[in-house]
Amino acid sequence: MSDACFVEEATLRTTFPLHSPDFYAGDPYPAYKELRASAPVCWNDTTEFWGLLRYEDIRYVSTNPNLFSSAKGITIPDPVMPNPVQEGNLIFTDPPRHRQLRKLINTGFTRRQVAVLEPKVREIVYGVLDDVRPGSTHEFAEELAAPLPTRMIAELLGAPPDDWEKFRRWSDACTGVDDPEIELDSFVAIGELFEYFQQLIAARRSEPRNDMLSVLTTAEVDGAKLTDEDLLNFAFLLLVAGNETTRNLIALGTLARVLWGIWELSLFTGIILPLIAGLVFGLLWRIYCELILVFFDMRDKLADLASRPRG
Repeated sequence: MSDACFVEEATLRTTFPLHSPDFYAGDPYPAYKELRASAPVCWNDTTEFWGLLRYEDIRYVSTNPNLFSSAKGITIPDPVMPNPVQEGNLIFTDPPRHRQLRKLINTGFTRRQVAVLEPKVREIVYGVLDDVRPGSTHEFAEELAAPLPTRMIAELLGAPPDDWEKFRRWSDACTGVDDPEIELDSFVAIGELFEYFQQLIAARRSEPRNDMLSVLTTAEVDGAKLTDEDLLNFAFLLLVAGNETTRNLIALGTLARVLWGIWELSLFTGIILPLIAGLVFGLLWRIYCELILVFFDMRDKLADLASRPRG
């Protein structure tokens, strides 16, 4: 190997643990900034994958499926799961099959279908908030942010409310492989989840209802329908991916709003209030000075009147 090749290969490698969840739980942004400047395309030796740090590169890879396929995996390799590919799943397919699946699935997310769901969404949100009492303390992420997406996704799929807690348990086990607080094995959870969905799909095919899964069982695009396997993959993806991302969105979005409120309050108390106080003080000082001037002017006039001879 030539010196130039060795230097180039060494530059492409990174010592940042891009494969570790702990890295993302901290503050990865300084590392991102350094890598964008020094090695925007870098190789991770630990689990053997390429990391892209620039938007242009990510966009190029994402829009060229002939060169960069999703069929062999889309996540950071994990030694615990040597084969993370779920064949037939939307996120593991390339065009044209990917576009066909998206068209079919989109039939369950029309404006009319979403409008039908709105009252139920409000009911679920109010149901979660009903347990919150004024002055009480709650773990927001666990007690408020977590139940909402799980219950909503279960409702979308037509699962009865009695099964909502099962959905959350299965979803947590599937996504929290490294979480020591989760006791259910992820493979056991996946097995139970698929068995449940198989029964639910069979029930909706024989007796459709006013839920998204029923809509998808009859959806047809370009003469093609979703198979039971397609529906299984979609239901699994919706629960696991939709639950985790929406939960984080609610929790972090609320945190951001709270922090923004604190900043607004500090801005108000640190800048706006002193500014208002300064303006009021200036106004009062001006009034005071005007009164003093009026007082002295009146005193001089009274003195002048008193000094005039009477007669």
